Amino acid sequence: MTQIPFNSSAQSIDSSILIIDPSTTTFKTDFLAEAQPYLDKITAAELVFLSSTFTLTFLLSILILHYFSICRDPTQPLLKLSSFKKSNVFSPTVIWLCLSSIIHMFLELHFVFFRTSSSIHHSMNLYAAADLRYTSPIIEIGTAAMETITSLIVGPLCLLLAHAIITNQPYRHPLQLIVSTCQMYGLSWFILHGVFSDEPIASSDPFLFWVIFVGLNMPWGM
Repeated sequence: MTQIPFNSSAQSIDSSILIIDPSTTTFKTDFLAEAQPYLDKITAAELVFLSSTFTLTFLLSILILHYFSICRDPTQPLLKLSSFKKSNVFSPTVIWLCLSSIIHMFLELHFVFFRTSSSIHHSMNLYAAADLRYTSPIIEIGTAAMETITSLIVGPLCLLLAHAIITNQPYRHPLQLIVSTCQMYGLSWFILHGVFSDEPIASSDPFLFWVIFVGLNMPWGM
């Protein structure tokens, strides 16, 4: 039998990437090292509440908008499949406006007014670990002002615009210009705030920066 020689010059495993846990003799990565304490505090009940609130609110808003889209035709049943096919509520623009309104009026509202008392504060702490402007007990003052405007004004305007689109209201185009301007202004402020800030606004941890900070905010820039 031929023996395979041992290559003593093989590169050693970088201990900063791969760690052996002697208590479990399993391998684990430290990619989540900084985020892990925040992830461990997020309970299953909090995840269920957050996901169910988003899902139910989104479905309810779609159903309400669908009602307005067919209410001018009383012969169309509300929940019949054919009525949904004739409705324009499932256009990408309307769906995005519904999602935006929920994010503005639920998540961002909680960050401003219920930062420490919210039932999803552990999830908010995870995001705050990535975006340092949202730290507890109070978020950075400029961010708080911007999020207040976004949650109380832009969020409802998104729903109003969705209603105007599906019912073909004459004011839909000026309202769309207003909402788009607000969104572009908010995105510009969000980016430029970090450019002109004397302090870092984002975590240097790879997971927190790329997955949480960049990943969750990327849809607003697309």
